[in-house]
Amino acid sequence: MVQPLETPILRLLIDACLTPTAADHLHNAFPGRVDVLHVDKVLPPATTDQAVFAWAAKNRRAVVTANIGDFARLASRTADHPGLVLIEDQNAKAAQIAAIALTIEAILGWMTDQRGLAGHVFTWRKSGGGRLVVRRLP
Repeated sequence: MVQPLETPILRLLIDACLTPTAADHLHNAFPGRVDVLHVDKVLPPATTDQAVFAWAAKNRRAVVTANIGDFARLASRTADHPGLVLIEDQNAKAAQIAAIALTIEAILGWMTDQRGLAGHVFTWRKSGGGRLVVRRLP
């Protein structure tokens, strides 16, 4: 008997540079598909990027951030991370939420092949109306 495939659950940690409202929006937009926390709920204010990344790795959550340079460097140092989602330059709260939701929707589609996020970096590029770039770091 063939077992049905389970619906993948995306475990996320939204960084402090993005609005906490995004966590609520994702929870409501993708019920049962995402388990999302905002860093403000689990770590003290002014926690370093390195500590945020370490906490996310320990708790097997992909980090969602607009802090592309710092987190890309952290991810490049290890292939054993639960994933990184980079949101390119979205300053307004509504634009952040929209970009994050589109990115998560694209990632969920990407995961339907039973691929996991571990070791991958997903970048939402706003150019051309928005597109998702996926790469695996060595």
